[in-house]
Amino acid sequence: MDSESPNHHSKRTSQYLLEEEETTTIENNWKGIKEALTLTSQEALGGKKHHHKVCISIDILDKIQQRKNKKTAINSSRTRAEKVMVQAEYTKANKHVKRNIRVDKQKYVEELETTAEKTAREGNMRQPYYDTTKKLARKYSTQRDQSKTRKAGQSSISNGKGTNGQNILRNA
Repeated sequence: MDSESPNHHSKRTSQYLLEEEETTTIENNWKGIKEALTLTSQEALGGKKHHHKVCISIDILDKIQQRKNKKTAINSSRTRAEKVMVQAEYTKANKHVKRNIRVDKQKYVEELETTAEKTAREGNMRQPYYDTTKKLARKYSTQRDQSKTRKAGQSSISNGKGTNGQNILRNA
């Protein structure tokens, strides 16, 4: 029985080593494939682009990043005293960022108002004035939404009913 035990043990270790080798080669192959896919997709599509609101300046985006770094510092602090100190810095940075965002939004709205007034004075009431008032009202519509409303309007007219369900084509 003792003679079978070492032989049986060596079979297990060799099987284990083979399985481990297979998994490492599969993992290595997958890493290579993943790297190739990410590189080609970044070359074709470009890097990740962060879209921010128009009214927020790049300076504020940097301050937002600093605020995020302070938040991670709070979470990674080890002692209570350090945590309290970093929390105070974060609170100050958070107030500063929020205040600056408010100021930038006010400036943006004022710029939109002045452009709307200028276009109204020039007599160009059509598109620029309409666009700026929509931006101020925060009611944005895309081309897709506009085409849906046009199609809905056409179908309701062709049915002989208006948008509120009343008959348009009376006695026609």
